[in-house]
Amino acid sequence: MFVFIVMLPLFSAAWSCGPPTKSGDTCCFEAIAVDEGHGGWAGSGISCGIDEHRTLHCWGGYDEEQVRAWSSETIRAVAFTLVTISDDMCVLTSAGKIDCRRGGWSQFEGRAIELAGDCALDPEGEVICNDTIGIDHDALPEGEMIALDNLCAIDVDGQLQCWGGHENVPDGQFEYLSTRRSRGCAIDVGGELQCWGGVSTPAGIYDDVSVAFGYTCAVERTSGSLECWGDRELAFGQDQPPDGSFQQVSAGRNHACAIDREGYVHCWGKNAAGEVQPP
Repeated sequence: MFVFIVMLPLFSAAWSCGPPTKSGDTCCFEAIAVDEGHGGWAGSGISCGIDEHRTLHCWGGYDEEQVRAWSSETIRAVAFTLVTISDDMCVLTSAGKIDCRRGGWSQFEGRAIELAGDCALDPEGEVICNDTIGIDHDALPEGEMIALDNLCAIDVDGQLQCWGGHENVPDGQFEYLSTRRSRGCAIDVGGELQCWGGVSTPAGIYDDVSVAFGYTCAVERTSGSLECWGDRELAFGQDQPPDGSFQQVSAGRNHACAIDREGYVHCWGKNAAGEVQPP
């Protein structure tokens, strides 16, 4: 995931930012990620976003000192590890450097263009993974990839390339994907969802999707409305998103956040440490 989370791409602002609706609102966010809350340091509940100036903002149970240390960096992506036992929070700078709070990726001296927690894409678009997660590097897909999330990627032909336990991955041409361990969903070139690993697939046309443990959220293309559905009992209303028109969503185990079409963040679910209260 990890959570990720989410893989956060290089930004091109799709929506303009409107005026703040109340004092203190932060705009404009262009990417978000939430932690999975499955124990360890990240288990207290954290949400992070990157604004139009590529500045990192976090809220909830995050490490203020570490985030402050990254405040001088221009941040391209933020992610939370899924595969490793000990949660970690990592950022990808505009220079291509991966930096983690707990030292993950410390053995990696190269540069990356995308980050999805325990795996990344190098400047040639090839998959690289953190040595600490025990993945057989010979099993990684070869060649250039255009998107990545956890243990799956999309190659230049739009095909899904997965490793590390994924089964019954669909065929087709895809533009976006979201995975959590062996579960996942991908949006094909027509905007339709195709999911695997026990995730149910709703009908519709979508612009974004985020798979969490036990539920999934997606952004409907025309209206921008959020749709969330679960395959287990959810204790914190994670499958009950707010009304509105959105452009991006990131789902964690106990809470989720989404960016609306004006660039503001809305969060819902468990509020253990302020993680559903964006700045």
